[in-house]
Amino acid sequence: MISKPIEEHFVDRIQATIKSAYKEKPVADASFVVERAPSLGAQVTQYLLEAIEAGRIRPGDRLVETDLAVKLGISRAPLREALRHLSSSGLVEHRPGRGTYIANASDDSVEQMGLFRGMLEGDAATLLASRRPTDILRELADLIRHMETPDVIGDPLRFVDFHWIFHRTICMGADNEYLLTSWDQVSRQIKMYLNTRLHVLDHGRVVRNNRAVLQTLASADPATAGALVRSLIIRQTFHVLGRALPVELSCLVTLTVDNEGQVVSISPS
Repeated sequence: MISKPIEEHFVDRIQATIKSAYKEKPVADASFVVERAPSLGAQVTQYLLEAIEAGRIRPGDRLVETDLAVKLGISRAPLREALRHLSSSGLVEHRPGRGTYIANASDDSVEQMGLFRGMLEGDAATLLASRRPTDILRELADLIRHMETPDVIGDPLRFVDFHWIFHRTICMGADNEYLLTSWDQVSRQIKMYLNTRLHVLDHGRVVRNNRAVLQTLASADPATAGALVRSLIIRQTFHVLGRALPVELSCLVTLTVDNEGQVVSISPS
């Protein structure tokens, strides 16, 4: 079921978009360009994504087309367009004879996605540390400060949102659109799964790790920055799953952050 805030604002925002769908913009030759609004299906997709990522729609929930269309004040055609898009991203699944459901990833799938994300974001960190753009580093520092405020610490979903924005910012700093697109797709699925595991969240450790990551990005060699980010993500994936890290993957987890916030090597087992 979609949440009330989305229901309340959806129609208003659609109408506002339609009103501004065509604008005249002055250019050098005094002609104008037409600025078209996103399709209704694309807007429905975005609202469903926001609901999924915020945990308002949870893995295993059934999406009843007629109910959603009525709640959002739209026809079923744009809703089906949105559901097809989400299905291609692996976020929803159609079960023959049963309907459409939010995907419920298996632990094995989450493990594979976590490994992929760790290696992908590790490469992003390497690229970012080789460039060190001041605006990205400043934004990462601001995000950490927000994560330490009482209001955010007291709201697990907001805290997780800031944490994911922190990691997405690292990927944005890599300045590679293909890397960022791949990260977005896999991270949406992982985040949806992790929203059901908020009880394992350790706020202090998350902030401590992020501070160490920022320090490494700002001052260490790029290879170390990449190794730290990769190690933290893969290790955390297995921790959340309650699984031991396989010996054959120990070569991917070489660094960690100790209780004092220092980056230290992991001794081979």
